[in-house]
Amino acid sequence: IIEFLIKPGQFVKTGSALAKITNVLGKIEEIIFATKDCYIIALNDYAVSFPGDSLLGVAVAVKTQNEDNKTQSAPKG
Repeated sequence: IIEFLIKPGQFVKTGSALAKITNVLGKIEEIIFATKDCYIIALNDYAVSFPGDSLLGVAVAVKTQNEDNKTQSAPKG
């Protein structure tokens, strides 16, 4: 049984708990954590899930080369 701890559109930080997986008796089998800062895009709320199935969709920001060099001088001219 999957219990999502987040909602679509939510921003989460690295290390935040995203979901708990419990057995039919309510014992927690696993907790899924964010490995990067990300936005939650979608939750896959299937009645049955198997190991390796996608449980949620996330979007992670990627730095571009220009973002690393924010202190550029203005063009001359």
